[in-house]
Amino acid sequence: MRRSMLEGRILNRLRAGWWWISFNEFIYVYHAKPDDIQISSITCYTRRKTIKVYRGTDGDTKPIEKECERFGWPHYTTDGEQMFENTHFKTETEAWESILESVKAGVSLIGGSVRNAEEELDRLRKIAGTRTKEFEEAHNNYNNWKTHNH
Repeated sequence: MRRSMLEGRILNRLRAGWWWISFNEFIYVYHAKPDDIQISSITCYTRRKTIKVYRGTDGDTKPIEKECERFGWPHYTTDGEQMFENTHFKTETEAWESILESVKAGVSLIGGSVRNAEEELDRLRKIAGTRTKEFEEAHNNYNNWKTHNH
């Protein structure tokens, strides 16, 4: 079922726990579960023509086409997703650029974490080798002591 931008915004706010809707958007809610909400009346609202926007943010591997009535923050897409300067774009090209920057940064961050983990593993292996040698030496010394003293 396709919802209007306002219905999407209201549902999004209700999912986030916002029960008071500002901007003179009055609703009457029959059910408490957001997926079951039935909006019986909306005042002070006229549906406008929608425009295409593209979401390109963390976790996206390609631009996601959305629709909105007004572009940018603090507005919402017709499915209730709030738009931000770094997540929603007017062109698919801008969304691709954002996605590629995001995944490049993600690879770089995880690469640094892997390097750090490998360095820590090398350090711990050296310590384990030293402890193993100490154990073997202590065990041999004990056996020699035991043989000569008993």
